[in-house]
Amino acid sequence: MLSHSDKIAPLGQFTDAWEWRNNLKVGDFIDCCDEYSNWYRAHILERRERIDGAAGVDCEGKPLEEFLIAFRYTDEIYGVKEDKHGKYVGWGSRFDSYRSLTCTSVMPKHSMVHPYVYEKPSRMKVGN
Repeated sequence: MLSHSDKIAPLGQFTDAWEWRNNLKVGDFIDCCDEYSNWYRAHILERRERIDGAAGVDCEGKPLEEFLIAFRYTDEIYGVKEDKHGKYVGWGSRFDSYRSLTCTSVMPKHSMVHPYVYEKPSRMKVGN
């Protein structure tokens, strides 16, 4: 079983930060783990009811939900790749994946990935 499976804990058991997970929305930045146990900065592209045939409800009786996770973030200054949303840093859309609301591979921003600290390049004058 994959470490990010929603089948690890029995249905009805609360996960850490349940309120935070339940309030996630499109555009929110998170830390997310891939299938090789590597953590990345990521953001949520979509939130929807699960459509994989898994019937059931969450701890509050609502239909199970999942997120479409993008393992990238938009950065107009440091982005080296570009898509319809602009310049970005990270992996392309072919690595986007759906994750359950209760999935332990979805964690709050900077809880698993060290925040990047960038400095704008200085325009130094060479010579005199």
